Amino acid sequence: MKKQIISLLIIFALSLFVQHSYAQNRNRHHKKNTDSEIGCPLIDSIIEFSKTKLGCAYVSGGTGPRGFDCSGFTYYVFSQFNIQLGRSSRDQFLMGEKIEKADIRPGDLVFWYRGKGYIGHVGMVTEVDSAHNFKFIHSATHGKGVRYDYSNGKWYASTYAGARRIIDCDRDGHAFMIEGSKKTELNNITTPTVA
Repeated sequence: MKKQIISLLIIFALSLFVQHSYAQNRNRHHKKNTDSEIGCPLIDSIIEFSKTKLGCAYVSGGTGPRGFDCSGFTYYVFSQFNIQLGRSSRDQFLMGEKIEKADIRPGDLVFWYRGKGYIGHVGMVTEVDSAHNFKFIHSATHGKGVRYDYSNGKWYASTYAGARRIIDCDRDGHAFMIEGSKKTELNNITTPTVA
């Protein structure tokens, strides 16, 4: 009887150890890099504003405020902060600075191919985990509208084209627009009123 109790205690202790180890490992691999960890109030504001459009309809050629295509959504969101992007996903793909997937941060624009070498979709990163998978907001397609998706989803993983950083911030939270190799400090940025 004593051996059975000791065996049960050992099994119980091992199960607690395994659960604890699993939880620590899971948390390590799913740690999210959120915009607030970067310390950039402008990027925080852009992401928060974009979330107010969740559920808006996909409208081909739409630039808001109640319906958007993919590039119309990013165009509209940034324009509310007096930041002008190109109107198409191809134009936006040529802006800012190229970012490797391992360096993606919230606020970066991410792009996908539609067809051979044709940039045809754009979204904005809202979260990044330690495995460099990211959550993004975008105007998806007809019937889906503005929503969140994940980079490791089947279609997104297989058609991913790249990322661009449009806005960067220094350690003090000052924001800069990246234009090629040039960074221009963004002054007098207004926060939009949510409609």
